[in-house]
Amino acid sequence: MKAKKTIAVLLVSILSICLFFVFGFQIDVAGGITTDGGTADITMDPAKVAADLANAAVEEAELALQEAVDYLALVQAVHDAEVALLGLPEDDDNYEGAVLALEEAKATLMEVQPLYEPTPEWLQAELEAALKAVEDADAALQEANLAAGETNAAYSGEAILSEEELAELQKAVDDARKALEDADGLTEEEIEELEEELEKAEDALEDAQSGEEENGTFHIVTNSNNGGSFNIEGIYFGSSGEIENYTFDAEEGYELAWLRIGNTKIYPDELGELYGLSFDRKNLVMHAHFKKIKDYEPEDGEIITTDDEGGPEDDAEPEDEKDKGKDNGNGRGKGKDKEKSNNGKKKNK
Repeated sequence: MKAKKTIAVLLVSILSICLFFVFGFQIDVAGGITTDGGTADITMDPAKVAADLANAAVEEAELALQEAVDYLALVQAVHDAEVALLGLPEDDDNYEGAVLALEEAKATLMEVQPLYEPTPEWLQAELEAALKAVEDADAALQEANLAAGETNAAYSGEAILSEEELAELQKAVDDARKALEDADGLTEEEIEELEEELEKAEDALEDAQSGEEENGTFHIVTNSNNGGSFNIEGIYFGSSGEIENYTFDAEEGYELAWLRIGNTKIYPDELGELYGLSFDRKNLVMHAHFKKIKDYEPEDGEIITTDDEGGPEDDAEPEDEKDKGKDNGNGRGKGKDKEKSNNGKKKNK
């Protein structure tokens, strides 16, 4: 019996590891808490966020280069028109046309450069500066392209299955199926956890074998006990590369006792507490637990005395509060979610 239980636990871990190394699921959470409440900024798939930012930097660099090139063309047009006019006598048939061309070039340049000065010295200095700006913009674009190439390769590489990874995931699925067929000695919770991980692995395997990409849907569940609440409570369905900002606040007469993110509890102090966590998964549960303030004095001056700081019920984790979500609309539906192995890792600040 004990051996079967150990095997089941190991299979859950193996399936989770396979899914991470195949698809690179990750959720980062950072924020701060005090006894009044706090924040939790959730980044779903930071590699996708990094790739999006790098690609946006490339677009900005391309735009900057184009603007530099366009301005250089305006300055060059004035310079070339002046050179052409200098070589023409006033009685030349092309003289009036050259004068008109110079005036038009100057007028166009002055529309974008209000500091224009009609002197050869200014024009020469501006031409050199415009040439340098184009060189710098081109170099910046090359750097942006290089950075984007690296981040895109890192992100896209997470969703590519090698033959070895595919074989490893297939083996983990087969072993889990076999364990479920002979589930004697396993508790209902262990069987449920194994079935959940198996279902995710089977879906991932099916997508990989069919050549479809992982859909990148994340599930964030928030809940709280009496005495406070999240700005978003219930189930939130997020997309890869999305950043969602959560806040949670204590009601009057209550204070935050602790915040649980995954399997990690964070306790507030008077000066506030900053935190940063990383989870190798696509599902995450956050629970804010509030307690009554001892001998709280409301605005009307009446002192409310408690036997202790909230009592045993306020410090416990009610099963119905831990697992239930509230319907809030916008993908924040009602549902249950049991915490699985979140593998929460503290991030270096």
